[in-house]
Parts: sequence; structure tokens; C-alpha cells
Amino acid sequence: RASPFALLSPLALGLRLPAMAVAARLLALVAVLLGTARAEVPFNTPFQVVRPTPNHSSMVAVTEGLGLLAQHQGRIALVSVVGPYHSGKSFLLNALLQDTQAFQVGKKTSPETMGIWLCRTNLTASDGSEVWLMDSEGFFGPGIDEGYDAKVFTVATLVGAHVVYNTVKVIDQQAVGLLEMLIQRAQLFR
Repeated sequence: RASPFALLSPLALGLRLPAMAVAARLLALVAVLLGTARAEVPFNTPFQVVRPTPNHSSMVAVTEGLGLLAQHQGRIALVSVVGPYHSGKSFLLNALLQDTQAFQVGKKTSPETMGIWLCRTNLTASDGSEVWLMDSEGFFGPGIDEGYDAKVFTVATLVGAHVVYNTVKVIDQQAVGLLEMLIQRAQLFR
């Protein structure tokens, strides 16, 4: 059986693979992780699976988080929440969990969530899968390159069964334009 970490290692290089190769590796990673069972992953306890590099140019797998995910047995329906920084993504996820303390909510002007976090819930999808939530670092943070935002967006959209774009504003043409820019930067459809 392939190591989940070996499958993820190209992602730590900054998603420099063609989109189809990235998608294939992510699907292989999910298949390996979902086929591995050891212990219970706790409910309503978020854990980090990807963190930014110090200069926010790329992402690095968090071994402890992936190890925790590898312990889970069963199917997962992942709901990914993306959007601008300080738009209420973590707040929304806490509301879904009915727990105001699960995901850390920023009280400062700087972004609070870094990288990508997962959380097992006690919710069940219509097909019997467990519903898990994914919190992601917000887009367009101060001093963060759009290329990094595109990488976060790529992982969230490729891995999530459902993607929620959360914003405090009305989704207008500008917001759609920013999403289009992220897709182009991620080179998903070329």
C-alpha cells in the first residue's frame, strides 16, 4: 500500500504539476486515506492538514493531521468553505457545528486561519457518508500572493464534495472576477 505522504509530496512543491496530475494524486491520496483504519477521529475537533510555508508561497503537508485523517475508516463527504479573509468562514463552520469554540475565529485585523483545517462532524450525508468540514485560509490577505490563494482554492475545490464561497458582501461581478482569476492562476482548466 502506498504511503499517503508519498502521494501528497508533489503538493508540497507548490502544485507545480499539471491540473489532471494534481487531481489524480489528490484522489489517490483520498482513496488511500479512506481505506486505512486505526482509531477514532474525534468529533468537532478541527486539525490542520496543510500549512503555508513561512513566505506563503506554497503549502506543506502537516504530518500529524494527515496521520489523524489516515486513522478514519469510512466514507467522507467533505464540505469546503472558501472566501476572502475575515469573511466569516470559521464563524459559519462553528454555526454548522453548533459550537462557537471549534474553529478559531479572528479577533484581530490579521487573518486567523492558516492553511487548511478539517473537522469531523456528527452529520451524515444522504448516501451515508460522514460530513466533514474544511476551513481554509482566506483569500487576498495582506502580503499574500495571489498564486498562494490559487493553491488553497485548488486544494479546496478538488478535494471538497461541496464548495461554499462565503463572503460578507453580495456576490457581484467583482467577486466572480476574483474567483475567475483564482481559477486561472491555479491553471485548473488549461
